[in-house]
Amino acid sequence: MNYKRALENYERLFRRFGPCCVDTQLSDVAEIVFCSPRHARNLLHQLTDMDWIDWQAAPGRGKRAKITCKIEPTDACYQLVDQLMAQGKTEAAIKLMDFNDRKLSTELQHFLASSLDRSQSAIRIPFHRQLKSLHPHLAFERTERHLILQIFQRLTQYKNDKVMPDLAHHWQSNSTGDEWTFHLRPSVFFHNQSELSAKDIKASLLWLARRPFWQQLYGHITGIDIISSTTLTVRLSHPDWCLPRLLARPEASIMSSATIKTATVQDGPVGSGPFYPDVVSTRMLRLKRNPSYVGQLALAPVIEIWFHNEWEDLKECREHLIFLEQHQPVYTVSRSGGGIFYMLTTNRECRDSPVIADIGNLLLGNPADKPIKGNIHIAVENNNDGRKQAEEIKAAQDSDSELTFSSRCINDSNSNEDVLLGAIRTEGCKITSLRYFFQCDMNWQAILTKPEYQLFRSKLLETQLQPVEKKALDMLVGLLDWLEEIKVIRRLNAKGFSITAPIKLQGLEVNHVGWCDFSTLWINDTPEQTALE
Repeated sequence: MNYKRALENYERLFRRFGPCCVDTQLSDVAEIVFCSPRHARNLLHQLTDMDWIDWQAAPGRGKRAKITCKIEPTDACYQLVDQLMAQGKTEAAIKLMDFNDRKLSTELQHFLASSLDRSQSAIRIPFHRQLKSLHPHLAFERTERHLILQIFQRLTQYKNDKVMPDLAHHWQSNSTGDEWTFHLRPSVFFHNQSELSAKDIKASLLWLARRPFWQQLYGHITGIDIISSTTLTVRLSHPDWCLPRLLARPEASIMSSATIKTATVQDGPVGSGPFYPDVVSTRMLRLKRNPSYVGQLALAPVIEIWFHNEWEDLKECREHLIFLEQHQPVYTVSRSGGGIFYMLTTNRECRDSPVIADIGNLLLGNPADKPIKGNIHIAVENNNDGRKQAEEIKAAQDSDSELTFSSRCINDSNSNEDVLLGAIRTEGCKITSLRYFFQCDMNWQAILTKPEYQLFRSKLLETQLQPVEKKALDMLVGLLDWLEEIKVIRRLNAKGFSITAPIKLQGLEVNHVGWCDFSTLWINDTPEQTALE
């Protein structure tokens, strides 16, 4: 059956007859839908079988029949879309939504906004762009890194400011901190039902350590010895007392060794986390609850993230609303400590520039008395925060100013700007987040003078040799202070996150990457009795 044509014809009938019982004739129906009486009769049978109409034909030629349209056309569309989605026919479902020349992006908004009223299983979330790689070693954007936390497990996890067990239930180091032994949970299975083994962990971490981008952070992993099926030892080139914290980060996720080199967005990554990817398309990512997960099972059986590029400029997407339209009460959950914005002077000759000082003051809320004027190149991170900062500077610059702007990808440490506006993202542990910033995020050798760089490297190594957590953190913050003293970096405002959702969606807590843990979400079908938790 051509569902779209049936839907369009049904809407024509609905517009003529409305949601009530009306006397009519088969010839009238044929005229309304522009077809022969024979085809009109077939259409009426189809619509009756779909329970969209009641058709009571009267015996005899020329007799009046009765027709009742039982469902709004939009609801009929959503009914079909839900059926096709359940069959895994994503593209066919989406093609229905622009029936009778509707605008697809708008209709998709309406569909997602009403999904909580129609379903007690699927939670549907809009997103303004297609996803990039979900390979743990190749994911740098905040959303992709959040999804990796939902799909994969790691040896450890970071919760409530503590390192907690995940695939490893216990670990200990030798006296010098350069060998760490991890004791593994037995009977853990990947989403494809293959058993997760110590070999998979070894392959995942060694491949990570050899990745050019991650070598500065994980390259001190020189070897991994498998002691038994549930025990392995990680050997380091130098002590690192924060290794268990480091291995809780998204890039340290454990994959099936068979897919480490081949996993793509289209193939779907193979992990062992609370959700597994059921549909990975250019339109939608569907995550389903993993019934074999060794931790606490997710409450929602299905999470869907829908993409449309026309949503990029929507205020709701920029402000991280779970749904683009709210026809019911909503609430907002926030989290501070998501990181800190900074202004980094990458060109040594610009450290004393008054223009850069004026830009920093502007972003701190202390604009100069006169417009900003200068000739420098400013790079901003390719995200909403970066674009907002660029717009603020452009609005404050002089009409004759020669400021130029470009966007910088988060994992690009080789750009040639004078000034970079970015953010140190606190992904749970402050120590490992600062180490990522110092060891991976920037080309410090190009930014600093040779003596400065030697001192920088020495200070950074000292933090890894420090076994006391608080002292290690203080040393990293001290390194940040030193960079500010020599006018390389200027710290701006703190970064926070918030998420707004319908009151029917419960279990919402903002996590350390600015999203929410999908496994705690659930739909309350009695919202009038809901007490926010």
